Amino acid sequence: MSYVIRTVAVVGAGEVGRRLAGLAARAGYRTILEDLSGRRRVQLAADPELAGVEIGADLEHVASQADLVLEAAPDDFETKFEVYRILEQAAPRPSIFVASSADWPVAEIASLTYRGPQVLGLAVRPEGIEVVRGPESSAEAWQAVTDFARSLPTWNART
Repeated sequence: MSYVIRTVAVVGAGEVGRRLAGLAARAGYRTILEDLSGRRRVQLAADPELAGVEIGADLEHVASQADLVLEAAPDDFETKFEVYRILEQAAPRPSIFVASSADWPVAEIASLTYRGPQVLGLAVRPEGIEVVRGPESSAEAWQAVTDFARSLPTWNART
């Protein structure tokens, strides 16, 4: 399967989620940032680092538009489970899910979905972004996410 990434949904508006959303928008992707708590929407909309980023108001609606979902939700099981349950139901079948948590193996995230070949991880480090495959991740999904990551402006302390 060949993947085309045009719309990126970023789930979680903490530091990593905001930075990923800003980078994706600057790279020219339609980018939607979903603040799971719903408490920061006004603040996020006024943030100049998020210029060009749409602020979502409903996870199901945001997921339904995504070719690529970058999950940057809090690292607790209940939150992850609920987020992936909603994503699995709302996101189009060819959507790729990418977890940005270093604490959760890709295989564990994939087990929360029915689309293991389309689940990858993203290791975000000061020196750059690495795409991490799980045991089920397809080569095509990995290549699509790798191409996406390479298209982003440089990730560094000032980004």
